[in-house]
Amino acid sequence: MLPWNRALTNIDILKFIVQTPLKSIFRGTFSRDELVKLKPKKCSEAGIINLSKSYEKGSHWTAWFKHPKNIVCYFDSFGDLRPPKELVDYLSNCTIYYNVNREQQFNTICCGQLCLCFLLREFFTNFSYESV
Repeated sequence: MLPWNRALTNIDILKFIVQTPLKSIFRGTFSRDELVKLKPKKCSEAGIINLSKSYEKGSHWTAWFKHPKNIVCYFDSFGDLRPPKELVDYLSNCTIYYNVNREQQFNTICCGQLCLCFLLREFFTNFSYESV
């Protein structure tokens, strides 16, 4: 069970993921500057990104889900925010869509939990996005 009363760590996220069908496509949790080390998979994949750099204290979790045919859905719980340049570069051969609706209020700590909900939703369904 997820803790809803505190910010999630990368360990919390991984403990949850391994209990779901997402474990088969989950790339991991990354700081935005760590994406340069990855090569995109040709099939579906998902991951969670902290918008801080690896040498900084974590700030905010976001997520991506790559569907077949190089369609990517990017999720930021604050809504209507484009993906970071590092993710766009990593997924350069994909069409990236991002959510426009806000699901989290500022000064709250539920971004990790909302990213997990997003990934599960994407795994089982689709919803609308704006293109980058």
